[in-house]
Amino acid sequence: MACLALLATGALPGTVIAADDVAPTPLLGGYLRETRIVYPLTVQGWEAQGEKRYEQPELGVSVRYAQDAMPGWIDVFFYPVGEADAAVLDTHMRGSIADIGTLVGRQDVVAVHFDATRARRIALQGVEPESADGEVRTASGWIERASGRYDTAMTIGLRQLHFIKGRYSRPADAGGVPVGDLLDAFVGALFADVGIQSTGDCARALPINVIAAGQAPSDAAVDGGDDDARRAVLTPDGRVVAADGDAPMTQALAELGAVMRRQRFPGCVGATPVEPHVPEGHREIRIEYRAPSPSRALVSID
Repeated sequence: MACLALLATGALPGTVIAADDVAPTPLLGGYLRETRIVYPLTVQGWEAQGEKRYEQPELGVSVRYAQDAMPGWIDVFFYPVGEADAAVLDTHMRGSIADIGTLVGRQDVVAVHFDATRARRIALQGVEPESADGEVRTASGWIERASGRYDTAMTIGLRQLHFIKGRYSRPADAGGVPVGDLLDAFVGALFADVGIQSTGDCARALPINVIAAGQAPSDAAVDGGDDDARRAVLTPDGRVVAADGDAPMTQALAELGAVMRRQRFPGCVGATPVEPHVPEGHREIRIEYRAPSPSRALVSID
């Protein structure tokens, strides 16, 4: 409550909306308007060969890494997901494996097999324990083509409001470290050295849902006061519910909720784009997202 008192003295206005008028903010062009990715050009001996930007903004960008001593290459994809937890990651991983399975009978693919998915968490500096940032899933297997069998692996992790996906395949008779272990170690090193900063509505105070006088808010994570006429609560799903949207404590809860949201889902650095530091041996990718037109809805990556 001391934190609430401090916030109440200088809280910025939240967006006050009626409880029945809640409309989702678009992920791209709304919640995220600009993203800057700073990534390393060298990861465990693998050298970045080039970038690819995709026409559909929800598909993000990819970077290809290769090294002379290893067959094949590692493709790394960065694409936005917004506020996601481990359950979203698990669902996306299953869907991505299923998508690879649909290649059977096409593109010279005869059969596809993946072993059980392995889960781990990469410890990242400044990330709260309750955040899913740093959660990673890896699956290894093989792809049978008419030209032969290839060992393959896929890793997907959550990092700063984005999915980071790694893909690696090599001939099955290549030997060496198992592809899944190799890719898992590569992604772990990449996570520790990449920075993704986004700006947009992700920095705003939480919207305030105004309820009818005398109606009691429920499911409070943080209670704003005992006076029923001016009572406000911050709910576990990230909403401020209050009878008086202009009350100082209501505004303070909206700001506190935004701070808690950014701790759980790191990567938002404000409403105004910033210039990230690009260390030597790194490269920056800048992506600007336009708000979607009513006639074109963004395709979900889930």
